Amino acid sequence: MRRLKKAASVLLVLSLPGILAPADRKAGSFSVNGFAGPCVLLGPSDFRQYYRPRVGFGGMLRYSITEKSVIGIGYLRIPYRLDRNRFEKELRDGIRLSELDVLGLHTSSLNVLLDGGGLTANLFSINFIRYFTRPESRTGLYLTGGFGYCLLDFNDLTVDGSIQGTLVDSSTGTTVPVDEPIGRITYSGGELKKNTGMENRSGLNAGLGFEFRIWKNVTVFAESKYHCVLTEAKTRPAGSVGGVGSGSLEKTGGKVQWISTMAGFRAGL
Repeated sequence: MRRLKKAASVLLVLSLPGILAPADRKAGSFSVNGFAGPCVLLGPSDFRQYYRPRVGFGGMLRYSITEKSVIGIGYLRIPYRLDRNRFEKELRDGIRLSELDVLGLHTSSLNVLLDGGGLTANLFSINFIRYFTRPESRTGLYLTGGFGYCLLDFNDLTVDGSIQGTLVDSSTGTTVPVDEPIGRITYSGGELKKNTGMENRSGLNAGLGFEFRIWKNVTVFAESKYHCVLTEAKTRPAGSVGGVGSGSLEKTGGKVQWISTMAGFRAGL
């Protein structure tokens, strides 16, 4: 009887890690997570000048290969807004108000109305996660890395406005106010995508995460990742807006890089 009790005690001790381990860390188990957070755009420089990232969000379906190795299929959506101040400056440079002065129009201001022009990055990825901590620990630290494909969706951009100034009547010598429309112009999402040099491409990511288990099957986490989409660098007319520039060439496109910092929760299935 004593030997039987001793054997049962040893078996219980050996099985404790599996009993205490959260369900989503057990080999062969599935879990799902959701997350959201800010993103910082690193490059390329021309892309960073025109667009500002908003809060990104997404989710992941995970499968535990072992208690410390996990594979996941993820989706991340990052919306970007157009930097209108920067775009208006490019328009003013493109119109060349000084040349209009030579023609007799003394310009005082350029009023521009912009509508649309944002874009959305949709990232689909396969990720590998490796834990440093034991599965029964309430806290977790892990490395993550993966690869995937990025779809860039550009919205149409409509430009409208007018050039305001004064014109001197040569016959009477009087000054006449001028409010001349520049014409309503619409750039399609495809045109913007071509002119910025941004295309749908594959990419890589790598990062570090920390988690805290609040229930056996529920964990909250924070994760920071570096993302790199391998687009090609191209050339275009310098200072171009919608394909119209000054004649010299500049590089555009190249690797789109950003850092995401996400927080969320995970639940075992």
